[in-house]
Amino acid sequence: MFKETPKKITSLQNPLVKHLVKLRTDGRYRQEQNSVLICGVKLVQELQEIVEPKARYNSENVSPEVMKKITGLVSPEGIAAEFPLPSPSIIENRAPLLVLDQINDPGNMGTLIRTALALGWEGVFFLPGCVDPFHEKVIRASRGALFRLPWKEGSWEELKSLPLTPYVADTNGRSLHDVKPSKNTLLLLSNEAQGLSEEGKAYGERITIPMSGKMESLNVATSGAIMMYELGGIAR
Repeated sequence: MFKETPKKITSLQNPLVKHLVKLRTDGRYRQEQNSVLICGVKLVQELQEIVEPKARYNSENVSPEVMKKITGLVSPEGIAAEFPLPSPSIIENRAPLLVLDQINDPGNMGTLIRTALALGWEGVFFLPGCVDPFHEKVIRASRGALFRLPWKEGSWEELKSLPLTPYVADTNGRSLHDVKPSKNTLLLLSNEAQGLSEEGKAYGERITIPMSGKMESLNVATSGAIMMYELGGIAR
């Protein structure tokens, strides 16, 4: 069972409060503690069905001011919990596989992870330069999808060793309409502002979403969702 605090915490200087704030804001500390802070009634309830929390906090054991402090929200829902960090997975035989290269906007990353889970993709591979996949904004945008979706952080060398058919999103690529989905599909999405890295330019077949010409490009989360649906979405 998760542990409850022995008495109600009201001081913002309480060591436990400092611990929870650091879990929320410091990626290195999360790794050291092997824990992540999850906020919100529905999300905490959903994740409790998958993994047992280390501790849970609500109006019975922390004051409203403390809840605001630990969640970083002006109007928190009134519940937060400390969960064990999900462990990386072996993804060599998982496809379709989403690969993120230097995606550094937490909202975009979270949306992409959530979409991958919703559309039945089997894993996410994070290349160097990406925002921490357990950043608080990533967790909120993804609805905690990495508790359910296999994931791994790795290098270009590891990625290139995977026996999958790679496609690389690029505005100058071949039309997505002309691509025949493969059972071993890998889709690589790159940095929102800078586009493909040098490694990405030399990796896989470049593909793009045909557009009317009235707009140069789409947000990476939007284009990623369309491509995931077309290349291997569960609805196909």
